[in-house]
Amino acid sequence: MSTEAVQIALARLLVDPRLRQRWTTDPGGALSEFPLTDREVAMLAGIDAHRLAFTAGGITRARSRTLKRMFATTLRRVGDASIVDRIVTGFVDGDLPLEGRNDADKWVAEGKRFVAHLERLAEDGTVPSTLAGLAQLEWLRADLRYSSAAAIAAAAAGTGPAPGPEAQLRLAAHVRVVELRSDVLASAAGPPSAQAGTVHLALVRRHPDGRSDVFRLNSAAAELYHQCDGTRSVADLTDGDPDRQRQLTEAVRAGLLVSVR
Repeated sequence: MSTEAVQIALARLLVDPRLRQRWTTDPGGALSEFPLTDREVAMLAGIDAHRLAFTAGGITRARSRTLKRMFATTLRRVGDASIVDRIVTGFVDGDLPLEGRNDADKWVAEGKRFVAHLERLAEDGTVPSTLAGLAQLEWLRADLRYSSAAAIAAAAAGTGPAPGPEAQLRLAAHVRVVELRSDVLASAAGPPSAQAGTVHLALVRRHPDGRSDVFRLNSAAAELYHQCDGTRSVADLTDGDPDRQRQLTEAVRAGLLVSVR
């Protein structure tokens, strides 16, 4: 008996509602994509459908609860609990859960996919575009909170020496710089419909519990940070501009940028 194939098929039945629905009426056809023997197909076909649905429902509820916690502020902006449930259920039913040994990494990756789900809904006009932006901000906070590299970098961040002209800089692992199409900081506190226009933000993990501080950036500063990708020298980045040189020096001394060589 190919135990691994049976386990894979059973796992898919538990997390894939479309496959499970087909399995209830045509077990052989539903399981044909898996390398199973006739005996294994018969064994899986004999599983009690109500018990399978109960177990699958527990997995779905766990995913939904985690997403609602991760995106609490975003989903609170929706207001109507039934619409929130519809948005979350639509994602959970349509996107299979990710596999992984590290739960934190798995849930952060799941959150990234949920942001993409909201972006698609925003493009369709189902939700305001500010909702997707707010979700991205919450996801970035979660990414920084659970990233081991960010934790190490945040603990080690301190005053660094002024970078020389040949130094090549990149963002430190506990820093994220993002451009959003709406002012999500304002929309978190006020009507989303009133907040429009691009906003540049920097998120910096600074707190021992993994929380991050968020700062607004002007477009020039955001562009400069994005150019710090570890391939350009300070001389190339500043091109003799003393203001840009000062910005880079201050960012290195604050631990926001690090030199790769």
